[in-house]
Amino acid sequence: MQCLTSSVGLISPVFSQYEGQGDFDAIREKFFFTTKISTYISVLVGGLLLILGQDFIIRWVGKNFAYSYNILVVLTIPLILSLSQTSSSQVLYGISKHKVLAIINIVEAIFNLVLSIILVRFMGIIGVAVGTAIPMLIAKMIALPIYTSKVLGISLKKYYFGLFYNLILGSALMYVLNLILKKYLTPSYPSVSIIGLIITVLYSIAIFYIGLSFDERNLILRNINFGKLKHV
Repeated sequence: MQCLTSSVGLISPVFSQYEGQGDFDAIREKFFFTTKISTYISVLVGGLLLILGQDFIIRWVGKNFAYSYNILVVLTIPLILSLSQTSSSQVLYGISKHKVLAIINIVEAIFNLVLSIILVRFMGIIGVAVGTAIPMLIAKMIALPIYTSKVLGISLKKYYFGLFYNLILGSALMYVLNLILKKYLTPSYPSVSIIGLIITVLYSIAIFYIGLSFDERNLILRNINFGKLKHV
């Protein structure tokens, strides 16, 4: 979450500026771009949790707690989908359309509590994870996209197509990297750290050239160069 906040979580003022200018085409353009970035980052972070999580848990607290990895999986998959929607929340805050977003979050929290209390009786701690995952999926993958599409005047089909295309592409890259590097992973801090770093670097390079268009790559490079010049 902190990673996403640092990358796309400060985009609200940009959306506010475009709204003040009445430039909704620019809002829609930047929305799709930031959604792409947040999706790729979500897949990276979530993928690292899924790939490294079990070995890290075993090294940290021992094999007796390896079962906790199942809970991690149940929570991580919907969390990837939820965090990929970070730009939706930011654009709604930026153009002062966040009242419904607040209602969605409140309803999600209530159902989270109720389902967790019910399911914990039948499924134990996994039930609490499932009780958290189900409302998260409904709120962030159904309610939020429908409302955001309506507010921005974009096709819900286009919204979902872009979202799932980026999710599938990022997930496919993580799957390939997992196949290649998983055999070198052991329950030790150096192994987890090194494999995690290698995956992050390779994934970032691949996404930069495969997942981003020529104009999007230039936009990122221009901002990096501007940041360096400004710092100097």
